Amino acid sequence: MAICARAQIYIGAENYDLGYPTFNASYLYFAQSDSVRTEIYLQTDNEHLQFIKRKSYYTAHFEVQLTIFKGDTLYTHKNYQDSMVVTNYNQTRSSTPVMLKAIFFTAPPGEYRAILEFTDLDSKKNRKSSTKLKLPLFGVDEFISSLKFMKSSKSNLQTVTDKKYFAHDTTLYLYFEIYPPDSIQKLELSYLILNTEKDTIYTHSEFLDSTGNIQKRIPLNSIGPGSYFLEITIHEGKFKELKKDDFKIVWSPLFQIDQDYEEIIGQLRYIANKAEIEKLENAPDDQKIILWEAFWKAKDPTPDTDKNELKEEFYRRVDHVNDKYSGIKKGWQTDRGRIFIIYGEPDEVETHPFDIDSKPYEIWYYFQINRKFIFVDKNGINEYYLYYEE
Repeated sequence: MAICARAQIYIGAENYDLGYPTFNASYLYFAQSDSVRTEIYLQTDNEHLQFIKRKSYYTAHFEVQLTIFKGDTLYTHKNYQDSMVVTNYNQTRSSTPVMLKAIFFTAPPGEYRAILEFTDLDSKKNRKSSTKLKLPLFGVDEFISSLKFMKSSKSNLQTVTDKKYFAHDTTLYLYFEIYPPDSIQKLELSYLILNTEKDTIYTHSEFLDSTGNIQKRIPLNSIGPGSYFLEITIHEGKFKELKKDDFKIVWSPLFQIDQDYEEIIGQLRYIANKAEIEKLENAPDDQKIILWEAFWKAKDPTPDTDKNELKEEFYRRVDHVNDKYSGIKKGWQTDRGRIFIIYGEPDEVETHPFDIDSKPYEIWYYFQINRKFIFVDKNGINEYYLYYEE
């Protein structure tokens, strides 16, 4: 590992553990005749899988087992084997979540226990999770199904298991089903999005003449990064049913280009040369995104793939320092933010917030590149400045 030259960032201090695989599972419930259809979406990341190099690609083989118990009685068992293929080594280290598997089973309403076991077939290591399930009696106990969040992916709609959207996403696609009492013929359906301060961000109402499957497109153009609550309400007369869920919109550079192009250029000063900055600064409005994308394309370590690992890592670091070090300045503008963006996570951090006869300070060590940085909070307001480096 070595320090990258200017116009690049240092990637490499992390220790990638090929230990036990990890996964997240989300459970969605829908009525199916007198039973409940449960949809389970599994998500993982590549860095916790064991990839094997083939001729021109890498593969990871895995097995997913789903066991459902009703009390102590086995209700059903499903077993799936599959593989994941990537074209280069950097992709095997990716921490970006990817959809692993969608599993479905149908059962009568009631309480169950689901055991998921995910096995890396190459490393022979596995991980289990146990989840209590309560399948509702739709049309009696509940009248709205789970809310399935989706986004457009090329020509298809993709389930968003972590309910996380990027700020440049223009549309939230939503699917759900309603099962009101038979006596109700016409319903008012309302949508409400609130932020964490309970301010109304979006509202819409419509009337339904029949029950069934609902597909809704909610525009995100005017909604910025943040955490939100989505509430779905159906009502008619004294009948009313509410279903709610949360979702996030996270910052993205494409959103920032529209909002504050100067800030995007300011961030790139840490890694771009003078000529590259001048070219971006002088870009006409209709060329800003094109030239920004060209800048990153020229630095793509794997140009034969759709993914640009360097760009993703750079903006992951920008997002991290904005969350952690923002104060009087935005996190990327601080000294700690600058060093983190260029060099990544330090191998070790010494914090000295309360030493006698000393202002608060931190020491960051990068052992593999033999660098050390000392930051001092001169004014006692959690605004650390770079004091010394070697």
